[in-house]
Amino acid sequence: MPQGYPRHNLPQRHAFTLVGTSRLFLCHQITGFAEEHACELVLEVDIPERQRETLLRDRERNGATHILGNQQGREFTLASLVTSSVEGFRADAWTHLSEERSPPWAADPQFRDIDVTGRRVVHYRRLNATSPPAATRDTCCSDSGTRRTSTIRSSRGSTTTTSRR
Repeated sequence: MPQGYPRHNLPQRHAFTLVGTSRLFLCHQITGFAEEHACELVLEVDIPERQRETLLRDRERNGATHILGNQQGREFTLASLVTSSVEGFRADAWTHLSEERSPPWAADPQFRDIDVTGRRVVHYRRLNATSPPAATRDTCCSDSGTRRTSTIRSSRGSTTTTSRR
């Protein structure tokens, strides 16, 4: 890794919990001690109908929680999802995390080759312990897909910009 290159800018594998039924959302699994995974991120996503039905049926029948992770060789940064430079990804899904086999891809997935397409960013916030405490950055989207990014500085006021996604 080049010296001074922020780890959160390196493509990685990421794990997300799948929630919802009529609308599907992926909630990023935060790892606070790893800079590249220290983000709150909720995405509304589309999954092809057949794959969606399989996952929802499994949840209903077995009470399964599905953890989706982008496949090896298809790494990306979380920022690339937020900025839409990566609009979707191929994922595998697991129904459990075991402490001996973490992250989820340390075990064989129960479901493979799920095509995930991002619809909109619902919430994004970096949890960066190395940043000065004077600034935080939050990104939210309304149902219309308008992204509002707010940078809040404790002693300088705040700045809000709105852009269409």
